[in-house]
Amino acid sequence: MAFRFSQKTVTDGLVLYYDTANPQSYVSGSTTSNDLSITQSTGTLSNGVGYSSDDKGAWLFDGVDDKIVSGLKDPFNFDVSDPFSIDLWFNPIEVSMNSLLASKWKPNDSSTTARGYYLGLILLGSPSRVKLRFAFFNTNMKFIATNIEEVISDNTWYHTVLTYDGSGNASGVNIYLDGSLRTKTITQDNLISPATTDVNFQVGGQGNSFIGFLGFNGYISNTKVYDRVLTSDEVKNNYNALKYRFI
Repeated sequence: MAFRFSQKTVTDGLVLYYDTANPQSYVSGSTTSNDLSITQSTGTLSNGVGYSSDDKGAWLFDGVDDKIVSGLKDPFNFDVSDPFSIDLWFNPIEVSMNSLLASKWKPNDSSTTARGYYLGLILLGSPSRVKLRFAFFNTNMKFIATNIEEVISDNTWYHTVLTYDGSGNASGVNIYLDGSLRTKTITQDNLISPATTDVNFQVGGQGNSFIGFLGFNGYISNTKVYDRVLTSDEVKNNYNALKYRFI
């Protein structure tokens, strides 16, 4: 199948690409999203993920149990030494709680600790403000965690890119917002291998009965995963390629 990309979308290293605005990826009313990358890991819309035709199309997540689950595990099963990037557009309806945007993360339960990685929103500071956070866990609670200082607001479209360089260090993490690299705060820097997990990559939330479901309440229009680090110029290109839909 031949897929269409925006003229400026970076495709080198692309291993996942879901996009509501591309009919080859999603058609309103469907319960699946075709992966536009060479991986072709079809995503399943679970628990009633909604759809809005505004802004050329976006999925609506209820923050309760909505999620998109990728059909494959291995292409996104990154370990400590594997570089990767996550690129997505999101618009929160409510930012008063911790929530996950994209993740391949097996959360802790009563007998085991967390493992894998996530990019999400977390309440930080006093008074509490919602900020972007990336974390990558080993089951022995050896992990790295970073966040940026920009406060995320309701009813605003954001483009974010997370890059991790495979060094095992929090210094190897960069978080971009709206095309620009942002200053990060390192809150944990103690990751060891292995950090892989057998859960599927998911968009919009993840959790279990022990910690609950960390669901995002708002819109996500597209999600990309790369098996390498995007450069700052490539991040800017991806931002400029789609910003006409949201800004």
